[in-house]
Amino acid sequence: HLVWPQAPLGRLRSYLATRCRNHDHWRGQQELTDSEFLLRFGQWRGSYDESTLFYFLDDFAKDHAKELMSVLATTALLSADDDAAAAALLPGIADGTVIATVAIADDNDPGPDGVRLAAEPAADGAGWRLTGTKPYVLDGADAALIIVAARTPAGVSLFLVDSGADGFIATNLPTLDLTRRLASLEFADTPATLLGGEGAGSAVCDQVLRTAAVALACEQVGGAAKVLETTVEYVKTREQFGRPIGSFQAVKHRLADMLVQLESARSAAYFATAALESESDEAPVAASIAKSYCSSAYYDIAAESIQLHGGIGFTWEHTAHRYVTRSRVYGSALGTTHGHLGETLAASAPH
Repeated sequence: HLVWPQAPLGRLRSYLATRCRNHDHWRGQQELTDSEFLLRFGQWRGSYDESTLFYFLDDFAKDHAKELMSVLATTALLSADDDAAAAALLPGIADGTVIATVAIADDNDPGPDGVRLAAEPAADGAGWRLTGTKPYVLDGADAALIIVAARTPAGVSLFLVDSGADGFIATNLPTLDLTRRLASLEFADTPATLLGGEGAGSAVCDQVLRTAAVALACEQVGGAAKVLETTVEYVKTREQFGRPIGSFQAVKHRLADMLVQLESARSAAYFATAALESESDEAPVAASIAKSYCSSAYYDIAAESIQLHGGIGFTWEHTAHRYVTRSRVYGSALGTTHGHLGETLAASAPH
């Protein structure tokens, strides 16, 4: 039995107030992430229990935990067929002493086809050098270790880059969701170490993005569930015309619609989790369906919650608006809703 702490609102506000690299904060957040799952369920190359992991992602999202970045980095390390790198780096990621993230796309295509950054062997034969830019990298300015997708003559490959390396510059970008920090990363002949085999990065990137999409869908379900829960509690106590507003049938209808969307999203996310865990051929399509539907459902539920809360929902002191901004950001993370729908339709079309 594992007892997991929650992320209280006070800690969230403290994080927003500091807005700086805070390793103590990160270690506290790591208590909420999947990294220990990856170590307990998976002996590096072994497969971990996705259904258990994503159940906790669902639960953690209710309190704005920061766990997606660990899914990206740990999945990349476990999928890259590089036991030495996994053994050296995963323990630090698990205990929070190493902050790691992944930088894949160079443009609007989140997959490996969008990789443009160039990698060339170092002139002295010691390692590789990267040149180019990676925009919109999750927590890119906070990470000490960046797993970067770049092109070599053999194709897309993955590289490990230390944030203190020569020629590396990370610039924080303004974001709608202040708890999801993005950065633009610049590489100017930056030294890097090959992760896995040269030219083997495309398959790893696809696996990372597929796993992250399903994890994000589960997180969206958890966030939407928390929104519905707090909204129901609010309409039970907020009175108008001498009675709780939750007793009005029009409000009940809106809450029922929110519940239907939530349970439909939960079904999509859990089916995608099962497909991913069983390595089903349906996993790519299931992940896209889950990501697209859960994105829409999360935003619709969060926006409806604002309306049912009234003016208090727009204030900084209340949490309702935070879920709206996060749901909007998640709609475009790891591929837009329309992009995933397009992939689903293309896969479903007769050949």
